[in-house]
Amino acid sequence: MDVKPYIDYFDEIAHLDREQQFTLLEKAFEQVNGSATLPVLPLLKYSARISFVLIFMAASYLVFGSSTWALVLSALFGLLGARLVITEISDKLIRKALKSLLSE
Repeated sequence: MDVKPYIDYFDEIAHLDREQQFTLLEKAFEQVNGSATLPVLPLLKYSARISFVLIFMAASYLVFGSSTWALVLSALFGLLGARLVITEISDKLIRKALKSLLSE
């Protein structure tokens, strides 16, 4: 997974140089994905996107009927909502792994 967006992102490691941050972030990603039998972060991304789009589109269908613009708009809102949830969960998992790495 690409760790570049997380360089200088977490306050816990922002004071370190970039190489150390990169190494710690890679270890944190490995710890998050290695703790389960399935890769957690990629699975989270796909399942959250599918779930949010289906939920938003089903709600839109129940409220507005089979209006095309409403279904497209609800799919876009579903993707936006999924993106927010994925970011929050990923950040919390990585921060938790970083704290455990730093405490060692």
